[in-house]
Amino acid sequence: MMRANRLVIDTGIHALGWSVEDGIRWMLEHSSMSEAEARAEVERYAAYPGQALAYKIGELKIQELRSRAEQQLGDRFDLRDFHRTVLLAGSVPMAVLENVVNRWLARQATAAGAQTPLTAMFIWWNEAFKTPGAFVRSGFEQHFTEDASIVINGIERARGIDGMVKHFQRIQGEAELVDMMVPFEEEFVSADGSKIFTHHFVHSRRNGEESMARLMGYALVENGKLSYIHFVSADKKLL
Repeated sequence: MMRANRLVIDTGIHALGWSVEDGIRWMLEHSSMSEAEARAEVERYAAYPGQALAYKIGELKIQELRSRAEQQLGDRFDLRDFHRTVLLAGSVPMAVLENVVNRWLARQATAAGAQTPLTAMFIWWNEAFKTPGAFVRSGFEQHFTEDASIVINGIERARGIDGMVKHFQRIQGEAELVDMMVPFEEEFVSADGSKIFTHHFVHSRRNGEESMARLMGYALVENGKLSYIHFVSADKKLL
């Protein structure tokens, strides 16, 4: 009933010449609102045309995009990943949201294809994090050179295989969840294959508090292994 009232009043005010008082009278006659509640509601409709109805249009668009994704991806469709993609886009026009989902679909379509050393490492890392004791030297040796280093926001977080084992074992012990979100938002490789540039997210949870970090940066590759990673990271707490 409330949606119907919103449609009638919004249309009345912005297309049929109704006054705010006309809208309030309609709301009082067709809802259980008090006069103060009705006035606040109708004044919002008057000041912001369509706002009280737009979420339904957005809902229809999201349902359309989900249906398309389910058809294109089939068994590979991940509802959680789809929802995360939509929510990370924020409050944006529907055309922008559609472009975001289209890019996500393109990444999903190529995810099963050739992997860069960086994406391969992150896929291994995600699985290792879920397994206590899995961050050991032999695992890191598959993906990193012996003297590799990782720099985040200008600070070296780990150097060498042994340093990485120690660093990531600590993270595994402190966090309940760390998800390097693969496929990346964007990733491209230099012509000679020695540099990988990326834009991606990391979803984590510590002490019950969830956050999402946006990372951008690059990795250097030597003989198929990562020798240097340099990212800039910005964290955002999730409610």
